[in-house]
Amino acid sequence: GERSIWERWQKNLKTKVSVAKAKGKGKKKGKGGAAEEEEPAASDAPAPGGRTAGNWIKIKIGDGWASAPTRLGADDDDIQDRQVRFFICTTAGGDPKGEPYVLNASEWVESHLISRGQAKDMGVLDGGKVIMQVAWGELGL
Repeated sequence: GERSIWERWQKNLKTKVSVAKAKGKGKKKGKGGAAEEEEPAASDAPAPGGRTAGNWIKIKIGDGWASAPTRLGADDDDIQDRQVRFFICTTAGGDPKGEPYVLNASEWVESHLISRGQAKDMGVLDGGKVIMQVAWGELGL
């Protein structure tokens, strides 16, 4: 079968956009601020505004990022630490030909790598850069 294509929200940190201009653009979000290409629904898209509008970018298997999925498009200062999540894109058992899916890895990332507040303070929420890479090994993910 054909593999799913997942996308995630990327803030536009350079252009100031009015809320009225941004309404109705984007794709239907799934868990983790991610969207499947097969389910575009502009009317269900978040209505980002203020200083940060953005766009959907493709996710690669192994990518890990920080997001505030309930606050897409919001300025980082307006996001509470508890709203921050960490996600990774992987496949079952690490099979490179397997069906990709997005996994909420917030508890593990926060206990081993970086806190939600640190991610927010560093300005990496819904940024264009991947903040971690994950791979399957002999011990699992």
